[in-house]
Amino acid sequence: MLDVRSYLEDMRHIIQVKSPAQLRMFVLRYRNENPSLQTLLRFDRAALKQYLFQLEKEVLPLIEWHLNNMSDDPLH
Repeated sequence: MLDVRSYLEDMRHIIQVKSPAQLRMFVLRYRNENPSLQTLLRFDRAALKQYLFQLEKEVLPLIEWHLNNMSDDPLH
């Protein structure tokens, strides 16, 4: 079962450090939960860097918001 908090924390870290290598490891770790991530494995290093910059602008604020508002109670 996917631990959403860990998933979001991992993604936040990768976006903040902008590491294509860590993004590839993230994709390999979570590909069973999210098969569409595998598309990123076809990107070269420059494309992954650009993708990370785009995520920083568009997705990072949402991740931060969800992590700040996420309950520690797994049922809520």
